[in-house]
Amino acid sequence: ADFTAEHTIKYEGLMKEPPVLWAIFLSNTAWGILYAHIFNRWGGIQTFGSGFTSGFLISLLIAVSIDLFYYAFMNMNDGMYLCVDAIVTTIMGAIMAGIAAAMLGIGKAKS
Repeated sequence: ADFTAEHTIKYEGLMKEPPVLWAIFLSNTAWGILYAHIFNRWGGIQTFGSGFTSGFLISLLIAVSIDLFYYAFMNMNDGMYLCVDAIVTTIMGAIMAGIAAAMLGIGKAKS
């Protein structure tokens, strides 16, 4: 929280206190469903390791794309924050993707 506050340009009403927890839950659920759909439909990815690796790349590309877009158009966060955000988002996404892939692989015979 301190890092975010230090690297965010303050505007009245910008941050919600407290954050909307149900929206955070639904956001993360949507990401998990996206990974599960990609892995099940096109990738056949069904282990934590393969999900983590694939999710790492997907998350990195999405995070960098979104953060660079924000950097280009908005005067809200500095470059340091956006770099850290991309790293944290990538790691969180890779873990979510690994879990989604592992859940897809439950009960499947290993070859």
